[in-house]
Parts: sequence; C-alpha cells; structure tokens
Amino acid sequence: KYHPLALLTIVSTLLVGCMIRQQMELSSLRQELLITNQHRLHMEQTRSSLLTQLDDREKSLDQYHYTHEQMKKVKADMSERMRRLRVDYDSSVEELERLHVVKKRLDWSESRWEEYVGRIRNVSKRSVVA
Repeated sequence: KYHPLALLTIVSTLLVGCMIRQQMELSSLRQELLITNQHRLHMEQTRSSLLTQLDDREKSLDQYHYTHEQMKKVKADMSERMRRLRVDYDSSVEELERLHVVKKRLDWSESRWEEYVGRIRNVSKRSVVA
C-alpha cells in the first residue's frame, strides 16, 4: 500500500499547507482587526468632536435665549417708561393749558384791580382838591 514515509510526507505537506492557510487567514483577520480598530478610533474621535460642537452650540443657544429674554425685559421696561412719559407729558400739557387759563384770569383780574385802584385815586384826588 503506501509507504509510511510517503504518508508522513503527504500528511506533513497537508499540515504545512493548512498551517500556511491558517497563517494567511490569521494575518488577514489581524489586518481587518487593525482596520476595524482604526475605524473605531476615528468614530470615537468624531463622536467626541461632535459632542464638543453640540455642547458649544447648546451653550451658544442658551446664551442667545438668555440675551433674548433680557432684551424682552428691557423692551417691556422701555415700553412702560415710554407709556409713563406719555402720560406725564399729557398731564403736563393739560396743566399748561389750565395755567394759561389761570394766567388770563389773573391778567384780567390785575387789569380790573388797576382800573379800580385808578378810580379810587381819581376820587381821592378830586376829594382832596375839593
């Protein structure tokens, strides 16, 4: 049948072939693992960068929202102050109009008083002369 040395040579050749094949598959798997680890590292870096950007954007949006709320308060405060100024202005205009009327009355009263005093002086002069 087969010579033991020939069988041993065939078996060892088959084993060497299997070992070489396993070494090639193992090398291929190591290469795939290396590439996969590089992808994973890149994805982790990208994720970290995205999280940082997201955090920065959230902070920026929070600051914008805070500023917007402050500006709304300032606008409301300014609107209230302007309303009060309009009310004060309207009151001042009304007071000024009232004071104009009072001044006219005062002027009329003064002229009547001067007229009255003038008559009394005339009467006094006539009585002193007479």
